[in-house]
Amino acid sequence: MGRVPSRPDRQRRRTRRDPTPSGWTPDLPYFQEASTNALGAGDLVCFDTDAVGAGGYSVDFSRTFLCGDDDPDSIQVGLHRLALEQLEHNAANLAPGRSFREFASLAFEVPAPYARYGYYQLAHGLGLAGGHPNIPRIDDGPYPLTGGFEPGMVICVESYIGDPDSRQGEARESVPDHR
Repeated sequence: MGRVPSRPDRQRRRTRRDPTPSGWTPDLPYFQEASTNALGAGDLVCFDTDAVGAGGYSVDFSRTFLCGDDDPDSIQVGLHRLALEQLEHNAANLAPGRSFREFASLAFEVPAPYARYGYYQLAHGLGLAGGHPNIPRIDDGPYPLTGGFEPGMVICVESYIGDPDSRQGEARESVPDHR
């Protein structure tokens, strides 16, 4: 996890007119409005960037940063390790010709305490028109996505491990380099 340096002159000064998108949500930190919760030393903050730039080049990645100058606590270290393990495990299963269903069936199994708080998709495409294919997790019903990976596809692999007890989470997303 990265660090956001401590700035004593800026900590805990936010007001209702200057909201920060922080604080615990029941499921995950995505798709939420900004809140009045002020970030402080020891808090984790997740950034998810998506942009299409000049010539249609896209970028999409997520990282989690620790606010302040202190070392992460043992829970934060554990969340970081699990999120990185999930990301690396799932990225290693990308292969041309592999079906999306097979990829989902080989996905990292998030430990039970955190399973409810994971991201809704394992991976997604990156291109000029959004994120097709959005590759969901396996559940009890029929798998909703047909098809598979093709040579040259750009795929973002997602990870979010949320801990309901400590009310913290780690987000990671990367485009693995499979050249």
